[in-house]
Amino acid sequence: MKLILQGLVKPIILGGDCVTEYVIESRTLFSRVVQSLLSEEGQYAVEPYQFVDEENGQIKPKGACILVQTPFSLPWDDKCLFGEFYDRLIMELFDDEQLRIAIEESALELQRNVARAGFAFSADYGFTSAWDLRKYLKAFGYRIDFDPSAPLLDSLIMFLAMAADVHCKKPLVFLNLESFLSESDLVTFCEQAVFYGLTVLLLASSPSEVSCQSLRKQSIDLQFCEW
Repeated sequence: MKLILQGLVKPIILGGDCVTEYVIESRTLFSRVVQSLLSEEGQYAVEPYQFVDEENGQIKPKGACILVQTPFSLPWDDKCLFGEFYDRLIMELFDDEQLRIAIEESALELQRNVARAGFAFSADYGFTSAWDLRKYLKAFGYRIDFDPSAPLLDSLIMFLAMAADVHCKKPLVFLNLESFLSESDLVTFCEQAVFYGLTVLLLASSPSEVSCQSLRKQSIDLQFCEW
């Protein structure tokens, strides 16, 4: 996959074989790029861009990537991620015949108990909707279990694991992540992203000192020279 910015000569190469760090030293250009990705307007953004797949087919800009503006507010509830998680969880549950039957029997038992309580009333009452496991999971907040006070690296790895669980194909774009991690933590983060086969872009306004096999570096300096 590639991210093509109209103002740059070379495309930003993205892929699961390594994490891409792209440094834009011009703060003005960096801000324009971030503003454009947030707008999801593609060719109509202030800094026109497009994502293209391996066959150079253009990807619609709306929802083309998952943009993480700060690692302290990770998009745990992103619809692309968590909606897909519910689908995968339900598929796993229903693939197990015994587990599926047990869940359905539990649902029927709950309905019977509620109906039994309703006998105390004069009017007739009943359920108007069929049992829906997805609605149940949402209603009772079944979601990833993480400790908000956990070290930042632990939270980031948990987020990568969730993205891997749903086979996320969209690029995960982190802004200035290097500013919040030590060199060793950044290496660990990159190694985990590659291990999970995720497409990760580290968009930064200043270069990091990290060098490892899991990290591919691209840069554009203040004179708009790329390497």
